[in-house]
This record gives sequence, structure tokens and C-alpha cells, in this order.
Amino acid sequence: MFLARIYRYIANPKESLKYYLKGISEAFKENNIFTTAFYLRELASTEITENLFRITLIESKQNGDLWWQVRSLQELGWDTELDSFIRENKIQILASNDLNLIKLLAQIESNKKEYRDIVLKEAKTKHLFADTKIEVMKQDS
Repeated sequence: MFLARIYRYIANPKESLKYYLKGISEAFKENNIFTTAFYLRELASTEITENLFRITLIESKQNGDLWWQVRSLQELGWDTELDSFIRENKIQILASNDLNLIKLLAQIESNKKEYRDIVLKEAKTKHLFADTKIEVMKQDS
């Protein structure tokens, strides 16, 4: 865990996580449950997860990936930034035809009708998928 802590200290969350996971995995394989639990708790209490979401936000911004920018902002709990991001990218979101993004836009703009329509469309899609799955399972029997 020495390397995990060093990389955490020098703010390299990817390398730090790699060594934490390696050490935790080895401890678990060797049935060292206390050591496993100890380092899992240590890892959970670090800023590594938040830093990984920040890295994802930067990388997805560079790649122009709206969905992963949204997910990163959500996981970081940056609600104000998320609202601004959604509003600033309205045209791209609508052009994307991504129901999750459009539903979020409707929610942020308080467009209850659009939001409801999307939720109903999702429910119908899930219902159709479930019916198809049941039919396939019946045919396989």
C-alpha cells in the first residue's frame, strides 16, 4: 500500500487506485479479511473517487461526449454546474436524440409535459422489451 499512498500524495489517482486494488485483491486472495477491510475503508475515505470523476469530466469534455460529462457532474454532486451545462448544450442535446439527456433537459427547464412524455415512452419501451423477452423464453422452452 506504500505505492498507493505515495501516488495519492502526489495526486495521481489512477496509479493510486491501481495499487490500492492490487493490494486489496492480494489481501483478499490470501484470506486476510482484516487487511482487506482496512484498506477498503482507507480507499473509500480518500478523494480518489472524486478525482477520477473529475478526470472523466475533463476527458469527456475533450471528446465532446455529453453523456459522460453529465454523469460526471452528477456523481460529483455539482448540481449548479450540471444545470448550466444542460442549458448551454440544449441544441446538441436535442440533436442527439438521447432520451436520458432530453429528459434531464425537460426536468431542468420544468417542462412537465415533455418529461412525462419521455417517461411514458421509456415505460412502453421497457414493457415491450419485457414482453419480447417473455415470448423468446416461451419459444425456447
